[in-house]
Amino acid sequence: ALYKQLYPDLTFDELEEVIMDNAEDLGKPGRDDVYGDGLVQSPASTFTDVEDEDWFLNYVNDLTRKEWIQGYPDYTFRPQNKITRQEVITLVGRALDLDGTKRSTDYSDVNQYHYGSGFIDSATEKGIIQGYEDGTFRPEESIRRGDVALIIYRAFDIQTSNAHFFEDVNPDRYYSEAIHSLAEEDIINGYNDTEFKPDRPITRAEFATILSKTINPELR
Repeated sequence: ALYKQLYPDLTFDELEEVIMDNAEDLGKPGRDDVYGDGLVQSPASTFTDVEDEDWFLNYVNDLTRKEWIQGYPDYTFRPQNKITRQEVITLVGRALDLDGTKRSTDYSDVNQYHYGSGFIDSATEKGIIQGYEDGTFRPEESIRRGDVALIIYRAFDIQTSNAHFFEDVNPDRYYSEAIHSLAEEDIINGYNDTEFKPDRPITRAEFATILSKTINPELR
């Protein structure tokens, strides 16, 4: 029943294949006369490309249970793909329960037909985001780690910290205070003890982790 709930569009044969792939062999590998196909395991994730051992599993599952995120039609999450500006604001908007009704915006490249237009407009009104000097928002562009930190910092009113954790975050950069404040709260981590790489595009897995940690202190 759990597998059918997770994969409602699969045929019986396709569903059986997924279940068998996730079964634990209790005897020799493969089907045998004593244990059959093995012990059926509860699905660790809704997505076929998110494994038990993945560091982001719990965070992706958390947002999936809240119905804030969904994968692709092929049941993948594609965790290492870059996430777009529109996707980030849509998820933040859902977390904050902002008005996501699709509508026209003040951005020349975001109209009422963009799925995230309502959240983009609401987040702009609240001062969480702003567009570019040319009047665009560029919703389909990837978003950098430093910009995500600034959005989370503003959106969830994170307490300001004067600490400095990462050598590659220039204190004069607009996102510096946000990055170090989130690091102080254990919401974000660097690639090592000294680097955050603020200008690197953030992945879907990384953003899911940051958002889940932000709203769930017990997961930090």
